[in-house]
Amino acid sequence: MHTRGNQVLEGMFISTQEPHRTIRSHITDSGESYLLVGGESHKTGQGGDTREHYRRIEQYAKEHFMIESIEYRWSTQDNMPADRVPFIGLFTLASRRLYVATGFGGWGMTLGTVSGMILSDMVLKRPNPWLSLFDPNRFTSLTSAKKFIIENLNVARELTAGHLIPPARRSFEDLARGEGALIQAGEAKVAAYKDDQGRIHALSPNCTYPGCVVSWNSAEKSWDCPCHGSRFDYHGKVIHAPAIKDLVKKK
Repeated sequence: MHTRGNQVLEGMFISTQEPHRTIRSHITDSGESYLLVGGESHKTGQGGDTREHYRRIEQYAKEHFMIESIEYRWSTQDNMPADRVPFIGLFTLASRRLYVATGFGGWGMTLGTVSGMILSDMVLKRPNPWLSLFDPNRFTSLTSAKKFIIENLNVARELTAGHLIPPARRSFEDLARGEGALIQAGEAKVAAYKDDQGRIHALSPNCTYPGCVVSWNSAEKSWDCPCHGSRFDYHGKVIHAPAIKDLVKKK
């Protein structure tokens, strides 16, 4: 968001009330000031129309700051370990030179620095007092069991509902240009998108990891998996893991 009068906030901020809002400034090399406002936490492929989330964030920003224009909009994903502690260290117990740093839960600016400190100490064989706390191979069954069960029940629900609930029976011709939707084509579901030239891009709606039915993200023109957060562009190309294979194209 471009601000008027070079309105700048020194630092990074997060609100205490729900829904949470994060705020920070960015100054370009030419001296223009931008305000980065985030929030509206929801799981990928869930939470309704992404455009409505954007609208609420923009409304909040205009109510509290002098916003001149909305320049960019995007969604990102935060990896959240079940016990809310990041994974920093050797990838597996058998790893010798393969390290991992993930699960920052939205605190990448600080935890990225922590990761650099821990991993550099590990590579250089120096002791680090935080090593056991962030160990990716730690055993935390008691503290994380409830969260683990809840998340897997959510996956099971989305997996089942996606395959059992039929889409609206619309034909490809019913799609407006720039619109995507699940179409019931005979006995099969199809993830269909009509581009600005009127061409239909038809794909299998089954995510390639592990098979949940994707949903259409109208704000970013992507197919999003509600189970594990994989995302695909309207051509079916993977744009976010854990899926590594593209959606299958329908002829």
